[in-house]
Amino acid sequence: MAGNGSRKSKSKKTETTKEKALPMPQALAMYYKQKIRPAEEQLSPGVYARAPLTDDQITSMPSVMFIGEYSTGKTTLINHMLQAAYMGSQVAVGPTTDNFFILTHDRMDDIVPANRLAQAKHICPLIGLIGLKADILERCFVVRCRSELLRHLVVIDTPGIVSSLSDKANRQHFDYIGAIGQFARSCDVVVFVFDANKLNIGNSEVVRTLRLLYPVEDRLVFVINKADDLPISQLSDIRGNLAWSLSRLLKRDTAPCIFVGSFWDKPLRRPDSCRFFQQYLRAFYDHLRNVSENVHSLRLEEVVSRAREVDFMLPLAFVLRNLHFRPEDLPPIEKLKSLLLEPSLLTVPTVSSDALSKVEEFIESDLFKFKAVLPWRLRLRASLEPKGKDEIDFDWAAVVSEAERNDWRNEFTYLYPSYNHLDACQLRQIMINSGVSSNMQNKIWNLVDEDKDKLINENEFLLLRYLLARASRGKRIPDCLPKNCRPPLMKFKKSRRSSEKSEADDKKKTKQKGSKKKKKKKKKKRKKSKKKKSSRRSKK
Repeated sequence: MAGNGSRKSKSKKTETTKEKALPMPQALAMYYKQKIRPAEEQLSPGVYARAPLTDDQITSMPSVMFIGEYSTGKTTLINHMLQAAYMGSQVAVGPTTDNFFILTHDRMDDIVPANRLAQAKHICPLIGLIGLKADILERCFVVRCRSELLRHLVVIDTPGIVSSLSDKANRQHFDYIGAIGQFARSCDVVVFVFDANKLNIGNSEVVRTLRLLYPVEDRLVFVINKADDLPISQLSDIRGNLAWSLSRLLKRDTAPCIFVGSFWDKPLRRPDSCRFFQQYLRAFYDHLRNVSENVHSLRLEEVVSRAREVDFMLPLAFVLRNLHFRPEDLPPIEKLKSLLLEPSLLTVPTVSSDALSKVEEFIESDLFKFKAVLPWRLRLRASLEPKGKDEIDFDWAAVVSEAERNDWRNEFTYLYPSYNHLDACQLRQIMINSGVSSNMQNKIWNLVDEDKDKLINENEFLLLRYLLARASRGKRIPDCLPKNCRPPLMKFKKSRRSSEKSEADDKKKTKQKGSKKKKKKKKKKRKKSKKKKSSRRSKK
């Protein structure tokens, strides 16, 4: 007996270790297949109309699809996310390809035709590939990349939407709209990309595609790309107009989710709007990071709703079969009445108590285990920031506002500037107290003292204090200042040395003028004295 007990305890331990070793999606599929699907299969289709879930529908990796017109920057955006250009990607001004690229993670970069993998369901990276027509499968390729992002997501790059007759003629050999619709139904997020410089929501093909996506509007996300050519005020108007047009087209009560930015690896063309783009860039990457958690939680909710519905239907069918309840004896619930009036419900076969106990066990105990191990936000590397963000995220207006807040102008006057200038000796204690390294102090001084006369005026002093405060907060100091960050030229700007020379020259001139005046006065006195003497002699 003791041996049997030890064997049972060992078997229980092995079972728990196996359950712990399984990832959450695979464990959920196993529990569904063992505890819920048998009860679903015992109910007749007239009573329970839901088709059973497959393992791929529960365990497949979350997927994101990018669609939009040609030359809106879809492929460039994907390469920006992956931090590398994937194999087969083409970037050009016009329509570049008619192919669909499904990007997955692998140790080696490779590209494989999708029709090979669609036949083998166990290695197919996307559910949407299964069941596609042959003409569309010929246009699909599976690209394997070494990007860390693809460990958690499957990314789909689609051909651009075209509207000209010549471009449409080139796509007559396959159903582009049908392929978009099937991929959209199987994807968890659909990103629709617009070009900020040529935003045309009234295009017939764009409207047709958006209406096709109406059943999956809760998964739709919109991106206004290539926005660094326009000022922020104009971008705000464009975003508002697009939100209004999309709400009318999709008949939504809530505003659509719209991100604005310039998703590429080159520096922004308008550096003054860098902070504006950073906010949307972080929000977009946060949305992608949350996809894994949202998808797995929705799948768990789907399995739970099925379990609760089966848990309700099984005892109801059992009671109706054995106690012969009449429909008028039931509570006045419209949905319940419509189900009970089905003729197939009265001929339900006997349901085993074992199936009912397994469903109840899942709801009462197993559900809490899955909620405890539900995946949280993806831990990915920090998203790419626009190049030069630390060099251009402030201007002279920011320096002036910071100076007014900290009263740096009065501090300048308290240092007793000579002819509105301070030298390095007078500023030495301020630079030491800032806590910045000596190399950084020299770098800041060289940025501020552009004329290299080792003297700074009041505006340059404000810039010096701002850069010292910025460096003490751990922010990068640019190697050179753009024009919008430099202080304006002050009126009557003179160096102290030149002013001292001019003062000495003025003193010499005043002395010379005084000596000349004295000489003239002496000459006048001499003349007057001579005249007096001559007049006296003549009188005598």
